[in-house]
Amino acid sequence: MSALTDPGARGLLRADSGSLADGPTLAELIQIGVRRPWLVVAIVVGAAVLGYGVSFLFTPQYRAEAVVIPQTDTDMDRAMGSITTLSNELGGLAALAGLDSMGSQKRNEAIEVLRARATTTQLITQDGLMPILYAKLWDKGRNTWREGVRIPSMTEAVDRFSKKVRVITEDRRTGLVTLAITWRDPQLASKWATDMIALVNARMRETAEAEADRTLHYLDGEIARTQAMEMQVVLYRLVATQLRKKLLAEVRDDYAFKVIDPATVPDIRRPDFPNRPLFAGLGVLFGLIVALIVAMILADRQRRRGPASRIAA
Repeated sequence: MSALTDPGARGLLRADSGSLADGPTLAELIQIGVRRPWLVVAIVVGAAVLGYGVSFLFTPQYRAEAVVIPQTDTDMDRAMGSITTLSNELGGLAALAGLDSMGSQKRNEAIEVLRARATTTQLITQDGLMPILYAKLWDKGRNTWREGVRIPSMTEAVDRFSKKVRVITEDRRTGLVTLAITWRDPQLASKWATDMIALVNARMRETAEAEADRTLHYLDGEIARTQAMEMQVVLYRLVATQLRKKLLAEVRDDYAFKVIDPATVPDIRRPDFPNRPLFAGLGVLFGLIVALIVAMILADRQRRRGPASRIAA
């Protein structure tokens, strides 16, 4: 009697086909792995090494961070004898003299100046970033753009820097602002972060000095036109306040932002991207998946051989 006509053999085939349809169980997969541990280890280790090696195909990117806190008018009030109290006493005249700004307004202004396109444009111009941002289009030998290429505009450079290089985050709870610069050269990343903070401080310091000068000019005219002694006393107090404000702007380098943690040069052995341990971990995960597939194939082959051997017997 042949195996195909034997009722027992047909039962075995039906049982086996049903088992195959169900697929190998977890216990069977573990058993396959236990029986071939070196195969599983080899696949996982090989995949981990492969993932780690793939990370070297990417250009390393380094992240330099500067942690700062915006200087507020409240901070200056302590040094200048509480401008806020004087502003409340003088009302509209104080507003004309520029004394009605609150600390939150100064803080928000500093952060917006840091984000401003004008600040990024000034940094790109000052540090000569166009050839660096578009290195593939720049001919270092001739120190000019390559022939036949479309020269990128400043608008494009500002957009690229703002979206791909610079990240600004603000912690509302602590008031700290983090400026992060990510670039392939760790020294440049640190330098750009430091230069951006310095640019904002210089820009807002110059603005404060110019405003103080305009206010002093206005107050001098009011004093010359005012005959009332009480009003002159008020005006002289405003002048003294503006002089202290101007002096503070002249002597304080960190006028807009006080640096809490300066941007240091990142370790060249620890790029922000690619994260090589992460790539290796993904390789391990991929290796486990491959090992699972191999175990399933081996389990299926083992099942197929089992009924066949029993039928032949």
